[in-house]
Amino acid sequence: LDVKNVSFIFLGDEGKDGILDKKSLEWLEEKVQNNTDKNIIILNHYSLKNTTYNTTAAYLNQTDKIIEIMKESNVSAWFHGHFHKDLIFPDGYRLPGAL
Repeated sequence: LDVKNVSFIFLGDEGKDGILDKKSLEWLEEKVQNNTDKNIIILNHYSLKNTTYNTTAAYLNQTDKIIEIMKESNVSAWFHGHFHKDLIFPDGYRLPGAL
């Protein structure tokens, strides 16, 4: 999805619980390489290992390769869900765990 100078890339794991196959990585790399004139934002259900709180439990298996692809491109941000922890704010407000 392209909006002005931003390309949003929605990366799935094909229902394989965070396991990206070679075909998916090649697809991502192609999408990134074909959008060098845009800022790129990648969205995925899973996090990249060791990038946010508690990402040693559930993350994409190809984290190193994805980070390599991102470093060689115009990727501005990676957004993910899969954060299974309640957030408790200073005023006591609790945001339930599946963000």
